[in-house]
Amino acid sequence: MNTTGKANSEAIPAKLRWLAIAAGLVCPVCLAPMGLLFGIWLIPLILGAIIQPYSPRPGRLLMWFGAVVLSPWVFYLSGGVAMDTARNLGRYHDAMSVLFLVGSIVSVVLIAWCDIALAMDACRARRVTTVPGQRFPRVTDWIVWLIALCLSLPIIWGISSYPRMYHRTGRLDILITGVVYGLLVLAFDIALIIDATKMMRSQKMANLKVGSSKP
Repeated sequence: MNTTGKANSEAIPAKLRWLAIAAGLVCPVCLAPMGLLFGIWLIPLILGAIIQPYSPRPGRLLMWFGAVVLSPWVFYLSGGVAMDTARNLGRYHDAMSVLFLVGSIVSVVLIAWCDIALAMDACRARRVTTVPGQRFPRVTDWIVWLIALCLSLPIIWGISSYPRMYHRTGRLDILITGVVYGLLVLAFDIALIIDATKMMRSQKMANLKVGSSKP
């Protein structure tokens, strides 16, 4: 069975994938004050956009997850950076201040544009059904699952560390942030499991049909 056309129909349009990559590359401008650790949340969106044509369904889930976890930080931090920079631009109008101001505005625009485009793509993806007999799993599928595992391990560790951190610092925002992001990672893991189950079941049914059709 020829599944090339099906793979193309499941692939996110190239313009949207390039938009996601551009948004992920510009976002470090506003995430820089938070430290290198926050750069981890850039990986799902950028890597998902790169490998999605070769891992249509898991890659799409990785892009969606990346946009969901990255957008709140970009909107919150970029808004703060833009307002502070604009307020002090009269006193500190050096090249770095202008760079942060422009970068923050561009980050918000790109991420908002990317979110809207991905939401529209999600509506389109619901109308696309999987053709039985697609090769599964692919190497790129394993890459997505490995990323999910790497994201899940810190969350598992954080289940015990976040309450202790809250009792030590008294900051409820840290606890809430940890719980919310933990739930997002859990939802991503569950979505991958459900998708893999559907794909394996579809492949099994296709193999049974092929076997029954042989003389």
